[in-house]
Amino acid sequence: MMPHHFGKVFRQLREKRDLSIKAAAGEVVSAQFLGRFERGESSISLENFSRLLITIGLDWVDFAQIHHQDRLYQGRIAMEKLAISPIEVQQQAKKVSSDMENIRQDNPFQYDLEQKLFYLKARGQVENFKTYEKEIRHFINEIESREYLSLLNHIETDFYLCIIEACPYQFVKRMTKHFLEVYSKQSTLEQVKSAQRILIATVGYFSKRGYYLRADLLIKKIRSKPYLFKYQQTYEMICLEMEETYHLLRQNKVEGLSKARVIIEWLTLSQQFEPHYREELALFHQKVQELNYTGKELYG
Repeated sequence: MMPHHFGKVFRQLREKRDLSIKAAAGEVVSAQFLGRFERGESSISLENFSRLLITIGLDWVDFAQIHHQDRLYQGRIAMEKLAISPIEVQQQAKKVSSDMENIRQDNPFQYDLEQKLFYLKARGQVENFKTYEKEIRHFINEIESREYLSLLNHIETDFYLCIIEACPYQFVKRMTKHFLEVYSKQSTLEQVKSAQRILIATVGYFSKRGYYLRADLLIKKIRSKPYLFKYQQTYEMICLEMEETYHLLRQNKVEGLSKARVIIEWLTLSQQFEPHYREELALFHQKVQELNYTGKELYG
């Protein structure tokens, strides 16, 4: 049965949709019962609650946006604020800790992971991994102990993306297989983008270590997926092009320079609409120059 406090959240959603109790109850429950549920006087089955959400034109995702109690991702709100105000690291760190306190007892592994993830993101993911060597080993052991990797949550996925460069090769191979499966399935846009970001980072992981054929194969697999969301994935596909540019230049292939020029043109145009691309352009140009040992100039 659903906890009583869910009724109060349901009432907020119903009122935001400007629906009466009678309209919201529909054919699922009586208006009288729904009134008691909203007041916290009655419980309701999971099935009926799902149906009630449908009657008001919403689903569990909408419900989760309003209901913040006992959720695994409460710390994400503070992380999003950090992206806007990076100066407030310590203040937001306390907020993450406070927001996540209710899961510390139920799942200390996830609690600790969220704390470390916050600091990795706060420091631009350039943290000395030795600082978190114990936590990274714990994370790897936890994941490797699972026979199947059919589902990783957002915290685990984001943490892995941050620490992939510190992970052993065999572990990365296993994770790559998992994220290729997620990426190839008919997933949501958020799931596809998340898997895509990790696979692109994995291309870099293989390339930096000289596994060029493996990196080539992964690039082909990423591109082979028929895009359900097309233009919503434009930025991710540009990131793939950038990673492939670095990959080609590490092998002293001049094709990397022609690809780099196209990307620079795209970033130059894009910065007129989104100032963030100015920094992206500068970083990309710098990295291309650092990797260019082809003997040819970028604009020669």
